[in-house]
Amino acid sequence: MATSHRGDYRAVRRTKNAVATAGIVTFATSGAMAAGAAAANPGVVISEVEEKSGLRLPSLADRRIEAEAKAAAKIPALPTTREDTRMSNDRREVTGRETTVSRSGERGGEAATNALSEVATIESLIERPTSVSGGAQKAVLRYVQDDVTVYASYGKRAKELGELKLGRAVYYTGRDEGGRQEIVLEGNPVWIPEGNLGKTKPEPPPEPTPTPTPSPTPSEDAPAGLDFSACGDSSVEDGLVSDAVDLYRAVCNAFPAVASGTTYGYDPHGEHINGKALDFMTDDKELGDAIAAFVQKHAGALNIYDIIWYQRIWTPVRADEGWRPMEDRGDPTANHYDHVHVAVN
Repeated sequence: MATSHRGDYRAVRRTKNAVATAGIVTFATSGAMAAGAAAANPGVVISEVEEKSGLRLPSLADRRIEAEAKAAAKIPALPTTREDTRMSNDRREVTGRETTVSRSGERGGEAATNALSEVATIESLIERPTSVSGGAQKAVLRYVQDDVTVYASYGKRAKELGELKLGRAVYYTGRDEGGRQEIVLEGNPVWIPEGNLGKTKPEPPPEPTPTPTPSPTPSEDAPAGLDFSACGDSSVEDGLVSDAVDLYRAVCNAFPAVASGTTYGYDPHGEHINGKALDFMTDDKELGDAIAAFVQKHAGALNIYDIIWYQRIWTPVRADEGWRPMEDRGDPTANHYDHVHVAVN
């Protein structure tokens, strides 16, 4: 009986091993078949994984694009002129620093003007190096040799953007089109007429020296009773015609009080506007009467047009009528109570 039981036990074990071995073989065969199917159609397997996990796996094209982007990021690219414009704007937004142009056309900041070290990109134009590169393009430091108009492009109908003044530092890109040259100004490509750039900064033209207006030369041979030599305040003669200078000097030499007093000559109103009239200021009626009488006596020699004193007028052309009264003009000065007005032809 014992032998029989052991035989049965061994038979059972053999049976179980056979079943287990068959299961392993079956599992291995199924796995191989699945792997073969996945290799033949990977999209099916990826779809099943995404469906069961709820995640989306990157496709082969996505992984390729990502790899190329990482590789490109390791190689710094030089910006072009247009890209430099964007980069310059971005930098101003970050730093909050605006680049201002003054009229004279010069940009603020001595440090920017004196920094002339080599740099790699046009983005660094604000530092004013001797030359810069942007992509395949290179720009060199130049100076404007004359006042020039700035254009948006080189076309004949290009929009005018403004004017650059003599001596302004800019960057020349080397592009010449249609009689114009491209420069980089404040990070922007613009155009100016050719022939206006130089390697050295020109000296500003000297300020013109104003030429003083010589006083008219009075008559050298004064009529009897008249002295035309210089007298009193010489500035009174500025803007006067020659006959009016003679009149001032004659009255000044005849009346010392006039030499030390106040006399008005040229003035932008009335008969004074042409430099032909004088106002001898005085509140002394006796002195005023004497000046008026002196001028009347020498009216021909002094080429007198009219005399106005104490609200009266006298003219050589109507001398037979004597002193004629004038209308009331409202105040002592307008009525000539405080000065003798004399005009020449």
